[in-house]
Amino acid sequence: MNIENLRAFVTVAETLNFRKAAEILYLSQSALSRQILELEKELGTQLFSRTTRSVGLTAVGETCVEGAKEIIRGWDAMRAQAIRSDVRKAGRLRIGVYGARSLYYIIPAVERLRREYPEIEISVIRDEAELMYQKLLYGENDFISSIAPKLADDPTVEKLVLVEERPSVLLPQTHPLANRECVAPRELEKERFITHSKKKSSSMYDKLMEIFGKEGVAINVVAVEDNDKSGAMKILMGEGIGLYPSVWPEVPQGTVMIPLECDNRPFARVVAWKKGKLNGVRQLFLTVLREELKKMDGKED
Repeated sequence: MNIENLRAFVTVAETLNFRKAAEILYLSQSALSRQILELEKELGTQLFSRTTRSVGLTAVGETCVEGAKEIIRGWDAMRAQAIRSDVRKAGRLRIGVYGARSLYYIIPAVERLRREYPEIEISVIRDEAELMYQKLLYGENDFISSIAPKLADDPTVEKLVLVEERPSVLLPQTHPLANRECVAPRELEKERFITHSKKKSSSMYDKLMEIFGKEGVAINVVAVEDNDKSGAMKILMGEGIGLYPSVWPEVPQGTVMIPLECDNRPFARVVAWKKGKLNGVRQLFLTVLREELKKMDGKED
């Protein structure tokens, strides 16, 4: 039995809302639904009654909640003991990160681990997205954090969703479209664009270009800038507008982020790791990361 499937069951049972439960667990709704279906298949019974408007526990589901909570408490206590034993032997964490916004979510957990477990050797490596992804597959990284369409579709890795981000444009506050709630790609066909380089993250670059291609818009890229702050400065100087897949934690003063009006699903910024590759130190990192994310989101109990 997968303990995370049980954790998913209890969270949905407590919220009776798949969207809220997915946010609490830092999962996509599709991943959460898959976990519930796996558990129901394993138990041979339906735990929830679902309609398009509501979610409720079945009679069997109601009888299972307390038992599931007890199993989770026992598992967490046993895992905590194993982690303490493993950490005493010292360990190493190699975390690949692409983009300042990924660092924003990762660094609080890294700093806490360094304070509380100085015996763990932690390396945070900023790298190109595609190279970082390959290093994860070949075991050179324990975790990576990025937005990458390949990660979303790769069945060999597990993911914790940090945030879902909409394809957006970064505009000066003086731009005629700056007060809009969203903007259509076709409205931007005469604009000058500043983008991240294709070399740094080819899959993300291609995905953003695809959004405009579907609308028959060929964008005019006048500058490539992988440093967000430098790119924002060029935007403020009137050299162009930015194209980002982002929820920017601190949008630079003098600019606004406007979502693109398009049919594309959000980009998931994730922490990813290889399936079946979680030793005690890696489990500890995920535990601390979830706790720090809850603090940032104001979800502390």
